[in-house]
Amino acid sequence: MEIPGDSRQERVAGAVDLLMTTIEAAGHSWVALASAGAGGLGADPEVQAILDEADDLAAERLLDLVGFAGSRAERTRAHAAVRAYGGMVKATSRELIDRGSMTSEEARRHLTVALDAVLAEVVPPPT
Repeated sequence: MEIPGDSRQERVAGAVDLLMTTIEAAGHSWVALASAGAGGLGADPEVQAILDEADDLAAERLLDLVGFAGSRAERTRAHAAVRAYGGMVKATSRELIDRGSMTSEEARRHLTVALDAVLAEVVPPPT
């Protein structure tokens, strides 16, 4: 599946919208699962391996959703960058759902800007 859009920015916004819709629907359950590797369940090596695999799959899915078409080396770098971005997604979901310190619109905007910047760093847009 690929998010429709003529530009990377449109596809990124669509992917973040899909992600946030999922996170908001699952609410506290998603936050608990996303936080599992932060010293709790992730302390078990087997559980951590499962969580790492889930992060890898999520990164690949996100790259596919935005139509990432870089070289193999660029995809490897993008994969690592998107995994790191996943940490921001998890922290943002805690701010939104657990702490109520930001609105859904603010969370979506922050995550959209951040993901676009991450992808632009890996594969700069044509000039």
